[in-house]
Amino acid sequence: MKTRITILFFFLTTILLVSCAPGTVTPTATPSAIIIPTITPTPAPATLADLPELSNWIEEYVHAYGGKVTVNGVKMDSRQLTAAIRQNPEGFIQKKPVNGVEYLFVVVNEIPLFIAVKNDNNEWIWSSSSLKEMCGLNGLKCGSTISGDEDYQNPLYDQKIVNDFSIINCGGTSPQSVSRYGLQFEYRYSLFAKQNGISFKPGHLFYWGDENPVELNTASTEQITEWMNQWVHDVVNGYPYFDSINFANESVGIYDGSQYWVTESNPWYKAYQEQWPVEAYSMIFNQLEVKGLQPGSDVHLILNLPYLAKEWGYNPQFTLDFMALIKKEIQAKVGPEAIMDIGIQFHLRDVPQSQVDWGGPNIEDLDEAKLTQFFTDLGQIGPVHITEMSVKNVQNPENAIKGVNLVLSSAIKSGTVKDVVFWEAFKENNFLFNAQFQNNRDYYLVLQMLLANLEK
Repeated sequence: MKTRITILFFFLTTILLVSCAPGTVTPTATPSAIIIPTITPTPAPATLADLPELSNWIEEYVHAYGGKVTVNGVKMDSRQLTAAIRQNPEGFIQKKPVNGVEYLFVVVNEIPLFIAVKNDNNEWIWSSSSLKEMCGLNGLKCGSTISGDEDYQNPLYDQKIVNDFSIINCGGTSPQSVSRYGLQFEYRYSLFAKQNGISFKPGHLFYWGDENPVELNTASTEQITEWMNQWVHDVVNGYPYFDSINFANESVGIYDGSQYWVTESNPWYKAYQEQWPVEAYSMIFNQLEVKGLQPGSDVHLILNLPYLAKEWGYNPQFTLDFMALIKKEIQAKVGPEAIMDIGIQFHLRDVPQSQVDWGGPNIEDLDEAKLTQFFTDLGQIGPVHITEMSVKNVQNPENAIKGVNLVLSSAIKSGTVKDVVFWEAFKENNFLFNAQFQNNRDYYLVLQMLLANLEK
């Protein structure tokens, strides 16, 4: 349903090798130390006029809108807007309480460009606004997938992660990719996340498809079980830091108004049939406890399903019923204390489903009230995460921001959604950034929506 991550193979050291011997396939992990420098943001000064980033941040904002913006009926370039804010900051400042704390925002065309909060000395400390900060004020963590086929050696890549995201996700590191290239990229960014206070999500641990070893298609239940346990052991112990795992990805689908189990190229289903997500959860749960990590607290175990196409006969109630059923079966096997988190994908589109690669809802089919209720109902089952958000299949830019704002506003209103991960936000000229990792127009429109939600 989505692009598989391609790991750059210039790395010489293989961290995790998958044996290709017939029958049992056994990966082993031997991670080596990689030193990742911590990026420390410059402390913000106490006055807006002295903020070093003021002119650069305004220049990036104005550039995203074609080099000029109209403010109070006057067209301004970045130099003129910077001068206007320096000369009359009070004319742009809005004061808003958020969860009992007072904040100041410099707002241009309803977009928050700068934000301030008081320090222990009762002084206003200013900084440029960011996606991470504005999501955080709305009770959401936000993140992006990252991969080795992006320009991650560009210094702006790491800086954008620190500035704008509180989560990084490797998407889905498949056994086949690991056997070829190791976990060098993932290991590097696991350390990077830990050192910079960012959540790290390895991605899908078990999912169907041709990225699994072909030997498993003809292996016995015992051999598949042995492989699964070894894979869990090596992945759980192969990362220096992580705080969630998608333990079962897209195990069921919806077509023609009916729910069905995905069986093709799915060795886990071959071994355990409809109990395979329960078995996968149990194996990871046990291995986390051996490592001294508390499942559901230190590491969230997420069952991941897409919000699908109306053309396929999708009804959100299918997802609610399935999630509740799997949680009940997990607790019957592992214990009533077992926590199962909920992951929902939103690969938005405005074209017919037949024209796209990734199945997902048409933006026109989404209703904010119904979506808010859907998130609320999911929250009765477990903590909720928007694990994949994309607009790859949206042709009209206005529809893209409409769809993202609708989903995020519904998530915020529900109060049950913990975070959102943008799928491939760092891909060239994607939704939030341009090819030079500069914020584009949609980035600021998301900030606009997030500010508006603080007023509701």
